[in-house]
Formats: sequence, structure tokens, C-alpha cells
Amino acid sequence: MPQMSNISLEFSNPCNERCIHCYRVCDGTKRGFLSAEQAQRVLEQAKTLGTQNVMITGGEALLNPAWKEIVQIADNLNYKISLFSNGTLLSDLDVDFLANITHLKEVQVSLYALDESVHDEITGLKGSCLKTKNAIRLLRERNIPLFISCPVMRKNKKAVLDLMNWCEDNGINWCTDIFIFGTSDYAEANLVHRLSFSELEEFFDETMKDNGKLSDIWAKSYTGYDFSKLEFYNGATHSLCVSGDGTVYPAVGWYEPLGNIETDDIADLFTNHPLLQKLRTIHVNDIAECRNCKCSDFCDFCFSPHIAANNGELCKLDAEFCKFVALKKQLAKRRDEMMKINDMVENLAKTIGKKITETEKPTVYEIESVGRFVIIPDKTQKTGKPQFSQDNTAAISAVVVIETDVDCITITPESNTRNSIFPTKSCITIDANNEFYGTDGKKIPTAQIFEKLQDLYNSYNNPVKCIRK
Repeated sequence: MPQMSNISLEFSNPCNERCIHCYRVCDGTKRGFLSAEQAQRVLEQAKTLGTQNVMITGGEALLNPAWKEIVQIADNLNYKISLFSNGTLLSDLDVDFLANITHLKEVQVSLYALDESVHDEITGLKGSCLKTKNAIRLLRERNIPLFISCPVMRKNKKAVLDLMNWCEDNGINWCTDIFIFGTSDYAEANLVHRLSFSELEEFFDETMKDNGKLSDIWAKSYTGYDFSKLEFYNGATHSLCVSGDGTVYPAVGWYEPLGNIETDDIADLFTNHPLLQKLRTIHVNDIAECRNCKCSDFCDFCFSPHIAANNGELCKLDAEFCKFVALKKQLAKRRDEMMKINDMVENLAKTIGKKITETEKPTVYEIESVGRFVIIPDKTQKTGKPQFSQDNTAAISAVVVIETDVDCITITPESNTRNSIFPTKSCITIDANNEFYGTDGKKIPTAQIFEKLQDLYNSYNNPVKCIRK
């Protein structure tokens, strides 16, 4: 018998916000509240399948008059509880109640920007930002586990960076979706707010600032998958979603009706419904594009974009999502290269000098009693040459370039001849141990490093263009 790992109660279909990116637009997600008696029946039935986790959400969960009673029921049944809310209705008394819930895993709050005008424009509810931030304050004051959720879209692509930094600086857990999937009615009206691929590239550059402080959103590769056993629709094969009107769906975001709690038993639907049985037979290897994909190590195999893009039809992929995964892998690889360079440059500075000024680009280092040089990683150069003021130009003794995509740093100026961008006669390599080597492979004594850099600088007329291998 299959095991249900979690159950979702969308026990409040209505919502007091009208978020521009929201996928819950079909008729079945607009009306109805689960009663405490209905919720208890559902949760008790799910327990017979070994279910340990419940997500309580909406719509806006706190619109349900019985929300506290339902949360208490879930707690009494020893469910690990995740409560999702926009926080606009949360009061001091509500927070006092939540502080006494034994099995509360987290309260996840949707906040789209610290800037009130940006947040309120997204939610369509004036004053919602202030109310949500007040809820966050109350939750933090009572040490209630807090998680801030913030999808990135065109309206908040700049403001969201301040929000992420604020979360980082205050030790608040946060997550973000950078790929908005289509609406539940398959009309895709919300996709006008999705970032384009060029906008994603620009957003990547922003996340890499401050030594890659926000770079984790590009994820790391997933390992250990056995695609012959991994269910493609795994997010919907071990869960169920019960809506506020009692309708049962495969999962949050997939509103294909399976039955209703007034006429069907949860355990029976989960075990025997033909759609769920079919989903459990479809593995990643059964999808040809996935089986042969070179980016599968960066795919989380979320079913939502594929279902939304193909009107609910199975075994069809959302081409845009697949392109997004490929871009995510490319950007994650670039991030890792850049972080490696950052670490090596810092080690370089400690080895031969001290950092004396730092701007977005470039960074200036000084070798004591000798002079200054500028290291320009290729991440900083996309168009043209760096522009230095006359004062800076006079103060700088050497300009060098760092080649990426290697296990060491290679310092080389640009030749006047484009065919000899990587000249063999004149370059310096710095390995991971901060040892310097000339083109001849011989180690350069620390005392001679600056002299070699100066020679390198003097060898070419145009030594400042960044190069990517």
C-alpha cells in the first residue's frame, strides 16, 4: 500500500488579497471553509496511511472561523504542522495561541517586498505590507518558527533583494521561487509577471554581490537519483489536497477533482483512485526528454509547471521550465566559478599584500612599499574596459586579468592581436596554494611577484580587457 507522507488542507478557499501571480483561479478554489468536524475526519483518515505532516493553507487560512480549532486538532493528532498565511489578520492573541502548539513546525508568511508600495501593488490590498510585517514582528517576538516566502517577479525583482538581505541579516529563514508557473485554469494569465531569461541573468548578477551573499537561490546539483525509480509526479503521488469546499485534489496547485470528503474516504481515494495509481507508474526515465537531459541534476521535477502548461495532460513537459532548469545549471556553475575566484583572490591578497579599497569593480590591492595593482575578475567585465579616474590611473602600477574555469588563477593582459589573447610568452599562474609560477613553470619568489606583474603589464598596450575561456 502506498504511504501518504503529507496532507494539505486548503481549508479556506477565499483570500483577502488578490496577488497578481497567484495560480489559484479556477472555480473550485474560490468558495468554502472546512469545518472543524470535517478537518478532524480527514486528518484521522489520513493517519491510517501513516501521514505525519499537514500543511494548513488557503486562500488565506486565517479567514476560516475555525482555524484555531483545526490547528489544535492537528496538534492533538501529533501532526507536524506548517501554517501558511499572508499574516494580515494575525493578532497578538493568535500568536499567543500558536506559541502553545506543540507540533508547530513553522509559520510561512508571504512577503513580496519591504517597500510597501511594491508589496501592496502585488497583493492588490492597500496596507497589506504593514500588516504582514507586523505579523512577522509578533511571530519573532514569541520565537515561533518563521519562514518567509517570496516569489520573484517583474514587479519586485529589485525590491526583493532588499528583502532577502534583510532576512539574512536577521536570521530569518526564507525561500523564493524564481519561476512562476501558470494558473490552475490553464489560461496562463499570470505569466506576464514571470522574469524573462535575460531578466534572470540580470537578477543573477545582483545575487552575486557582496561576495555572493544571496547566491544560494541558484541551488546545487541533486545527486543520488535513480531515475528508473523516481516518480515523475512524486509531489502528487504521496500526498492529497483537501479544498475548503471538501473537494479532494492530487496536490496543491493541481486541481483535478478526485472526489469529495462527504462522499469518499480519504484512504480509499489515495490508494485506489485511477489517476493516482497511474501517476505512481510514471518514472523520470519514462519521459524521453528527461532520460536524455544533461541538466537533470539541477531539476527538482516539480510537476506544477508541466501540468499548467499542458492543460493537465500527463507526460508532457513545459519547454520553458526545461529551459529555465538549463539556465539555472549554467548560472549555478558560473556562481561556483566566481565564488572560487573570490576565495582565491582573498588568499592572494593575504599572501602578497593588503586590500586597500573596494568598489563593485575592480578591487585594488597594495604590496607594502612596492606599489598597487588591480585584479579584474572576468565576472566584472561584460562590455568594454574598466574606466579609471586620472588619479586612480596614476596610482595603479599594474592591471591584471583573471581567467576562470580552471583550477588556478592565470594573470594575463590582453594582446593587441586578438588571436593571441592567451599569450604563451608572458603570463603568471597562481595555484590554490597561493604559489606563483611563470610561463616556464618555475616558481616565482614572493619578492619578485610585483616585478613580474609590472613586466606583464608593460608587455602589452591594452592590458585591461577581461577574458572568459
